[in-house]
Amino acid sequence: MGRLANPSLDDEFNLLLYLTLSNGKLLLSAQDYLWDRYPDAGFFDPGDFPYDQLGIIEVVQDEYHIEDDPDTARFNGAPGSIAEGLSFPVYDIFTTTATDDGLYADSIAEHEGTALFTVQVPYVSTGTPGIQYETEAFRVIFTTLSFAAITDTDAADEFMYRMIDWLMYGAAGTPDLENPASNVLVHPNPAKDYVNIGMVTPMKEIRIINSQGQMVYHQDVNNIKAKIDVNTFPSGVYIVQAITANGNATNRLVVK
Repeated sequence: MGRLANPSLDDEFNLLLYLTLSNGKLLLSAQDYLWDRYPDAGFFDPGDFPYDQLGIIEVVQDEYHIEDDPDTARFNGAPGSIAEGLSFPVYDIFTTTATDDGLYADSIAEHEGTALFTVQVPYVSTGTPGIQYETEAFRVIFTTLSFAAITDTDAADEFMYRMIDWLMYGAAGTPDLENPASNVLVHPNPAKDYVNIGMVTPMKEIRIINSQGQMVYHQDVNNIKAKIDVNTFPSGVYIVQAITANGNATNRLVVK
């Protein structure tokens, strides 16, 4: 299980490798992540990390402004979520001077997961600042509400216990997830300017083969990941072949 705040572009690809190819479990509590990485984002599309790995379709940024008064903001656990029955008073832990920006949280307006929080006091929003999201390959909990801002330590402790339990075992209490069909990660796909290739075990070589069976690219890697420029590749479908000490693995690449 991983825990990381405000992933960079490189961090996102490392998380893609971990989640997609290693049955990953991720708790991401990062209030400024979406604003930092996607400042103009409202909607996310397939191929975007928040869409594919976090299950986020639409976000309204800075929907919630949490004051430095512990009685002004409270988030309640959503029915059917792992936070059900819990109530979370939150406090602005970051404002120390008059020039500080304060504590903000984004509203996840549309998503593929399960909302963690529902009625927000004093806010009126159809969205939620946190979701739990599960696919056949991984489980993720993402919240734009800083976990450190929860002032009720008993509620925070219980919430953390429930999150760890769900990430490890899921709602059905089964720890094992299905492995994806391919063990070579190709992202973004379709690609236009560049593509990241990755595996959980080191690759010795990478070969890219076009639809006529011709090898159009070769690189010695000796790493678990590589970034390849494809802006000179003609549009079409390619095969990515990764050569490892344990054999070869392939996946499809579409270049736009």
